[in-house]
Amino acid sequence: MISKTTLKIFVLLLFVSSIAFAQKSEKKMIYIMDPMCAWCYGNIKTINKIQQEVDGTFPIEVYCGGMWTGKDVPHGGPEFYNLLRKHTPSIVIKTKERFSSDYYKSLTDTTYRFSSFEPSKALWIVKKIASKEFWKFKENVQRGIFEKAMRSDHLDGYLEIVDSMGIDHNAFIEMWSSKEVDQQVQTEFEISSSYSNSYPTLLLVEGDKRTVLGKGYFYADKILKAL
Repeated sequence: MISKTTLKIFVLLLFVSSIAFAQKSEKKMIYIMDPMCAWCYGNIKTINKIQQEVDGTFPIEVYCGGMWTGKDVPHGGPEFYNLLRKHTPSIVIKTKERFSSDYYKSLTDTTYRFSSFEPSKALWIVKKIASKEFWKFKENVQRGIFEKAMRSDHLDGYLEIVDSMGIDHNAFIEMWSSKEVDQQVQTEFEISSSYSNSYPTLLLVEGDKRTVLGKGYFYADKILKAL
């Protein structure tokens, strides 16, 4: 005859096992991007449509890749302008997104550090303090950089977006000044690279299984059909 204590332990173990199995089998999507990546900017409408369609069914975790950080951060100037100006027409043709004349002009500014760290940090903070506004904030940051020539290396542009969206200004500032947050952003870069070093990349993750749904520019309808 099974004792009550043994039965309780058995039920507890069964409950824990069921949770572990659910976590292992849970499906989610991982979106790897970088705020300074022109192809990620071109992919805004696509990833937004996917997110809206799967909302409540498949969670999507977004990780910034840290494309241009540390010694790899380029400065504006003629060489940088020529490099990016050469590649953006193909992005425009493929994605139908527009790069403004002010953006092209900003590429020649030698004081401009085209750093991925600051916009990635802004996105990380909003994920923590206003998660429901994250997707719109991400789009506003990307469009700010590529359409309005917002400086990615200056705090002012992010604060303007924060205030326009009604996100907590003081909470944003407090976290922006935190060295711990800086470290968390670096950790996100490491997590991102464990999934992919190509931007943008969309993965379906189920336990230990990873399936690449899209890489580079991809089509929302095709991915939604596959899901």
